[in-house]
Amino acid sequence: MLRLCLALLLLAGPGWATPPQEHHLHLVRVGRDYELLWAPAGPLPVLGPRRALVTLDLFQPLDTPAGPAGLVLSLTHSSEDVRLVYHPVATTPAATRGAEVAWEALGQQRLWPMLERLYQRPELLLPEREPALLEEAARIGLDAARLREALVRRRHRATVEELWRRDRDLVLASPEVWVNGRRLQGNLTEIQLRDEIERQRERAQALLRQGVPLSELYDRLLQQERERSSAWARLPPWSRPPLRPVRSARTHFDLAGSPSQGPTVAPVVIVFFASFDGASTRRSAEIIRTVMQQQAGRVRLVIKHLPTMVAGQQAAWFLQHLHARAPDQFWRAYESLLQAIERRHQLSAAEVVRVLRNAGLNLDGIPPEPTEGPVLEQLEADRALARRLDVEIAPAVVINGRLLRGSLTLEMLEEVVRRELNMGLIERLREGSASRLLPE
Repeated sequence: MLRLCLALLLLAGPGWATPPQEHHLHLVRVGRDYELLWAPAGPLPVLGPRRALVTLDLFQPLDTPAGPAGLVLSLTHSSEDVRLVYHPVATTPAATRGAEVAWEALGQQRLWPMLERLYQRPELLLPEREPALLEEAARIGLDAARLREALVRRRHRATVEELWRRDRDLVLASPEVWVNGRRLQGNLTEIQLRDEIERQRERAQALLRQGVPLSELYDRLLQQERERSSAWARLPPWSRPPLRPVRSARTHFDLAGSPSQGPTVAPVVIVFFASFDGASTRRSAEIIRTVMQQQAGRVRLVIKHLPTMVAGQQAAWFLQHLHARAPDQFWRAYESLLQAIERRHQLSAAEVVRVLRNAGLNLDGIPPEPTEGPVLEQLEADRALARRLDVEIAPAVVINGRLLRGSLTLEMLEEVVRRELNMGLIERLREGSASRLLPE
């Protein structure tokens, strides 16, 4: 009997203990490229080798233009040691419909071409554009009739909603890209993404040289990330260790030379690291404005520059010069740029100059490019402070010396400000009052 059982196991091969069919690995070869659709605890689709040195997590709804998604897909296709994990983001009806289309494409093993098409043409997700959507799906090899039936019957609705329910607790900014667990937000550029991938690749190779098995590499990288930044809350809920999140310590620093608004003796000081060229900074600025109106006279706002692109660098240079001339000129420029970003979503360097001139601000006498002097020293000091606080990309918010982790929401900021205002004097002194120790 024992010999019979062993024989049956050998005949069954390694597949005897595989999970249900929908959790199998599917390998599709197309020339030099390939898709590896892997279901880790989800399942979530994966592009690239299962055991990779660098793992990218993409959180971007399908009703938005390509942006970071295009960069991530391109870099994953061209790298042999990078894998991409795609997370459905269902923030709107169109985004939910897009995720359902994606999961039907996943079932037909054409997920990645479908994602590329949808990010290029998000208007296809409008109900009235369904014929065009089906036509595009057919072009990349999907069964259009099967796709239409899946949308009518809402075949993948439950799966998409369950996956999004797990991720929405992360308080995501949309879009977000994670590189081995480190969150990159805001106006992500190809240079920034490539640099972060290279840093994470070096970390992974160092662990391999120390003898860490490839099968344990990703878990070890995440563990290092948690220990490095106390970023327990960054991890997806299903992969968090059973530990309480560690509150970041307060950091005290000098605010001299930075534009500020509100009473200097306010019990709450919000330090806002911004890049005045994109929508993410505008959204955070609106949230901060709302809270300052709610807590009038009790909150002080301080601006620090952390530009991410050429336009942001141009804006920082002119804004800091205007602040040196007169504070009111800075705030006029600040409001003008935020309004322009709301209209255009993204500004170029030339548009930054045009917006400031149209606002009636005199830029005469300001060098067109950074030159040595107090303004450049202040901008370099802002960047050095960002590194000290572990702020990698704007926008970022520091309240009373404590960096807020995760993407900024109105509810989050209201809660943190309320907690700071409710702190007793003894408790505030024990932790170190940021407003007391941050001089003009």
